[in-house]
Amino acid sequence: VQAGRGSYTDDGIGGLVGRLTGSSGSTSSVTRSYSIGTVTVGSSATRGGLIGSSTSANRTVSNSYWNRETVPSSASGGGGISRTTSDLRSTSSSRRGYFGNSFYAWGSASGSGLLNDNPWNFGTHNVHYPALRFDYSGAGAAARETRALRFQHATGDYNSDNDRLIDVNSLDKLNAIRFDLNGDGSSTNTNYDLAFPGLNSSDCTGGCIGYELSANLDFAGSTVYANWIPIGSGHNDATSYQATLHGGGHTISNLTISGNLERAALIGRLHQARVEQLGLVNVDLDITRNANQWVTAAPLAAVSSQTTILATYATGEIDTTVGTSSSQTLVGGLVGSLTAGTATNPSQIVASWADVDLTTTSSASPGTANPDRVGGLVGEITTGTTNPSIIASYAAGAVEANTTATGLGATIDRCAVGGLVGRAAASSITASYSTGTPSCTAASGDTEIGGLRGLVASGATVTVTNSYWDSDATGISIGGGANAGNPKTTAELQHSPATAYMAGSDFADWNQNVDGQAGNDDPWDFGSSGQYPILKFGAAHTANNNFGQRMQRSPYDNDGDGRLEIGGAGVTNPQGLAQLNAIRYDLTGGGDTFSMAADDLTAYRAAFPNQLRCGHGGCSGYELRADLDFDTNDDDTITSADDAISWNDGAGWIPLGLGGAQPGYSGAFHGNGRTIANMMIDAEDVVNVGLFGWVNGGPIENVGLTDVDITAN
Repeated sequence: VQAGRGSYTDDGIGGLVGRLTGSSGSTSSVTRSYSIGTVTVGSSATRGGLIGSSTSANRTVSNSYWNRETVPSSASGGGGISRTTSDLRSTSSSRRGYFGNSFYAWGSASGSGLLNDNPWNFGTHNVHYPALRFDYSGAGAAARETRALRFQHATGDYNSDNDRLIDVNSLDKLNAIRFDLNGDGSSTNTNYDLAFPGLNSSDCTGGCIGYELSANLDFAGSTVYANWIPIGSGHNDATSYQATLHGGGHTISNLTISGNLERAALIGRLHQARVEQLGLVNVDLDITRNANQWVTAAPLAAVSSQTTILATYATGEIDTTVGTSSSQTLVGGLVGSLTAGTATNPSQIVASWADVDLTTTSSASPGTANPDRVGGLVGEITTGTTNPSIIASYAAGAVEANTTATGLGATIDRCAVGGLVGRAAASSITASYSTGTPSCTAASGDTEIGGLRGLVASGATVTVTNSYWDSDATGISIGGGANAGNPKTTAELQHSPATAYMAGSDFADWNQNVDGQAGNDDPWDFGSSGQYPILKFGAAHTANNNFGQRMQRSPYDNDGDGRLEIGGAGVTNPQGLAQLNAIRYDLTGGGDTFSMAADDLTAYRAAFPNQLRCGHGGCSGYELRADLDFDTNDDDTITSADDAISWNDGAGWIPLGLGGAQPGYSGAFHGNGRTIANMMIDAEDVVNVGLFGWVNGGPIENVGLTDVDITAN
């Protein structure tokens, strides 16, 4: 509160009430209230932390306080008691707090027909100010709506772009989604309120319909969510996620789940939902089940029912182990089980991919049918009113099932393993492919392994159209029975047509409708020779926005040795120095742009404009393909006339990986007999000085540094 006018007889400026007055027939009162705002006045106006001024009679102020750290205790004005921030944020094991019993009366009956309604939520000790439960009805009972306002949290606008989707920018908010499975923002769960303080479903015009990421999220280093519990147990529709989850082009990194779970994934079950433009990076699931227990595991959803998954991907690894069992293991690189849809709510995966290594180990009881159902994208497809479909998608991860039979004369009725889908009932696969290696190790019985699609359910028909697997990469030339897709060599799949979807090419019919709107969407980027097709996304599906993946080989790893090339063909000396400098944004040497912060990604992309990630197997570091010279103008002196990376306002080169509070360089660096000349460093208060500041990996080999000039203070 701020007032700048002159003083008048009846002036009163207060944090809660300006002037409190009473009359001979009426008493005014302030009870069980507080103020924490600042109060600033001009001239000689009367100021009060709680009440500015008051008449001397027929008014009462009881059990009410102001914060003397924002308004001095001397500013008593018209009444109230000053307290510190710590006092006002203090709670005890009871719901009414303590410090001299100041809050004790805040839940008690007192006059004016008020009942003991426990209207206050005291939150966390030393963290929260008291907050009201909304709101008192006047009829003798509080509504007890637990969406209490936390003063130290910004309530903000959770639907900033007015798309009816609630913004998620933290792991706490992501976790809170489990308390609002229909996505309307109306949860009254206390943990939800803490994650979304002040959120009301009316924040969305027309009602909220789900959530969207407004930032990249990373589980690395989190202790609270170190072992994620899937959102929605999914044992029925009511416990499944039934709303939109829009990634907004953002990623969720380092999701980890371990232990004995029936369903392991970011989301246990999707039902009549929609997921799009979401990346799950470096997922790590390690599940162990007891005898006769099912397990369904995948990065995104264990089960997806009557749901559309669009422009979504996953990378990482999954390991499952199941004891002696007559049950099944359903594991997929994106979804564990894709179940039947309806005409209005189809089950489909569109323009999505996975590069997840899958390993299952089980011991099957005699006669168990298909104990392992494992696929690079989907573990199992089941059917119903409307058959599920996979359109314009691919998978690259290794798929491995290890099954043993137990008991006298035990056999296994075929494990079901496929590069894209493990086991399928009636369904369709269109314009898709796989490059991962599927395998099944079974002690006895038959196996059903397919480069693209594994086993087909008895009596079912799976329609496979213009879809392939890499026969060189998988080692499978025939697999999956009839209508299982077609094998193609690596060269055939990496052959870029002269024009996209060129008639007569293997990709002629790959221009698919992926967004459900009128017309095909040109979803594929065929790159150049030596590159697999990748998916491209964006509002108009015309620009690659980092979701695609150049599998097998980066454009900067032309020799396929897993080291990104600095100073390759056509790269000038200044450009090579920029590439050397860009290593500081990729200190692991992995070349994975999906895991970089936004600012780092922009700088890295300036040096390596076409780098996405290194494909299956990854990269391990960098190598020189040309000599580099910091003396970019060839005058034998490093000055401001040289490249900015060389000069850097006189400080010269900044070491890669400074160490200490910052990480060191943990990748490999191979010079290939090349040299780096005229490196100048003038370091002030830098502990670790050199081309690299701190190396905690390596190796660094076969590189020369000539005419070095280092000064360190």
